[in-house]
Amino acid sequence: MVYSGGLFGWCGWLFRSGDSCRLIGAICSVQILIQFTMIMVIRVATRLFIGPIRVANFAIETARC
Repeated sequence: MVYSGGLFGWCGWLFRSGDSCRLIGAICSVQILIQFTMIMVIRVATRLFIGPIRVANFAIETARC
């Protein structure tokens, strides 16, 4: 058997071996990891970009008064 390497090679090996429960568990684990990563990216982007924009808008509104 040729091992293609990486996550997809491992999932393919599990699928061919008939161990679908472990395959489903692996896919769910990867999906959770991807979702967690996306949530963290959104949080960091929000803190870096949206926060300063709000502060700048507040400063502009305060300066107008």
